[in-house]
Amino acid sequence: IPIFYKVEPSDVKHLQGYLGENFMNKKNRYKDQPERIRKWEEALASVPQKFGLSLSENSDRSENQFIRSIIEEVQRVLANIPIRGKENRQGVFIVPARKLDITHAENPVKWTWSSIYDSITETNIEVATLIKVYWLQITGNFHTRNLTPGTKYEVVFLMNLEETAFGWEEPVTLKLKLTARDGTESLQERILRLDDYIGENWVDIQVGEFEVPPKNDAAKMFFSLHQYVTDDRKNGLIVKGAAIRPIDQVNT
Repeated sequence: IPIFYKVEPSDVKHLQGYLGENFMNKKNRYKDQPERIRKWEEALASVPQKFGLSLSENSDRSENQFIRSIIEEVQRVLANIPIRGKENRQGVFIVPARKLDITHAENPVKWTWSSIYDSITETNIEVATLIKVYWLQITGNFHTRNLTPGTKYEVVFLMNLEETAFGWEEPVTLKLKLTARDGTESLQERILRLDDYIGENWVDIQVGEFEVPPKNDAAKMFFSLHQYVTDDRKNGLIVKGAAIRPIDQVNT
């Protein structure tokens, strides 16, 4: 993401002014590396062609407000980029916790992050442990073009509720939505009580099942778990991630 501080857009486009002078100095310094210079020039030439945000000196917004708007725009764009999970030897795609959108996950008062060894991916992965929230929401997305057409898959959250977990008397809502290229949608929704899983180590919380459409009609998939009961303090949930896996493998 290119960010230019106190630089006019025209200076970037025409490589003029203070920016242009500095770029010419850098070109002279690396004149024995023409390929490197070519990549810099291509990158700078592409910037004016992209949609961007700018803050003029006469703007009513402060720099802090402008930076906040940049962060919000980047988050909006990233939220619409399909995540390609890591596929293991059994054809299971794993979306790790870090790739999920967990509300307040970066607030150390509400969630903490730690590393564990995961036998599914055979690597060390980060997990998110819930310390204290009242309002819970976890979402993720995936694209069916990464899957085998005609095969039936299920989506599950990989979770653990500690022995001391509390606040799970009210059920959570699980949703799975597929959006096709033509805009048509299919939605599955179910209600589940998580207090039944307290102390059971790692469990698979199924969100839903679906059959993969043809490659030329691939769909984007959204899955979520939420509970909006604001007067119930919740604790003790550990999130490893989500898995998208073939149904026939689960049953064998």
